[in-house]
Amino acid sequence: MGRIGKYVKRVEKALRDAVEEDHTPQETAFTAAFATFVALLPTFGLGILFFLVLFKFFKRLNKVAVFGTVIVFNPFVLYTFYALSYSLGRLLVRHPPLEETFELALRTRAFEAVKTFMAGNIIIASTVSLIVYFFVLKAAKISKERELSVTDSIVGRNIGFLPYNEEFKEIFRKEKKMIEERFDKCDVTHVGSTSIKCLKGKGIVDIMVSIDNWEMEEELLEELRSLGFTHIHAREGERRFLSRKPDTGYKDVHIHIVKKGSKEEKDFIRFKKLLKNNKELIKSYEELKKDLSYESPEEYTKKKGRWIEEKIKGTED
Repeated sequence: MGRIGKYVKRVEKALRDAVEEDHTPQETAFTAAFATFVALLPTFGLGILFFLVLFKFFKRLNKVAVFGTVIVFNPFVLYTFYALSYSLGRLLVRHPPLEETFELALRTRAFEAVKTFMAGNIIIASTVSLIVYFFVLKAAKISKERELSVTDSIVGRNIGFLPYNEEFKEIFRKEKKMIEERFDKCDVTHVGSTSIKCLKGKGIVDIMVSIDNWEMEEELLEELRSLGFTHIHAREGERRFLSRKPDTGYKDVHIHIVKKGSKEEKDFIRFKKLLKNNKELIKSYEELKKDLSYESPEEYTKKKGRWIEEKIKGTED
């Protein structure tokens, strides 16, 4: 394998390692592009120290992407870019006539050489960084999609976007029956994407369980634990979220415990009413979730929540 072949293999490995990190595609692409820009500047080895300082303050920087970029743009490769930078700079920068004395002429030439090089270098570094950003972003998105596909095959479930299925109704009915048999002092309602016909989603059945007051919660939680809902999240406002472990053998079901009459309960019902028979809103909601699918879970929940809040403003109960 020739030198070029080995270099290509090194680039492929660096890219693969970077996109496999636990970062969003946007974070990986931005880090790779920023690292490329710094690597192409004449930092004389100080670029690494610069990134080590940044890592302390910016936790979401993809460290693998940074070091992968440094490996790709090694000194041997940089010589080529530096030569191109100077050649481009000569096309852009006008040189003044030589000074009368040799000393002044030497100083002028040295300054003009640096100015020429930096003019071309900034343009080339910016251009290559943009190319790297979009290339890595595309690669990272493809990698995330493959990762989801592999995860689906391992756990036997599809967590991509699924069309509506009548099976969702049956799953809800069975879950509702099991909940009400164990705890009859609550209202059980089917909410979320799987409760709306024609709406694509992740195939997760969301169930809202409404109780009169939070004093009843501990008794309800005990019964839900017996049904496999052992992932119990901290209460947020008037809502508590529960889910099952993926290896329980159950279908994907999420529980949202809310207090009757609370804003959280009303918002679930309002949004469900809005989605029913509103094809334009259904389409917008699907597009939103697809756009947010590459975000971190926290950002996905936050941005989707803000979007829903905006849509239900001014609606009646």
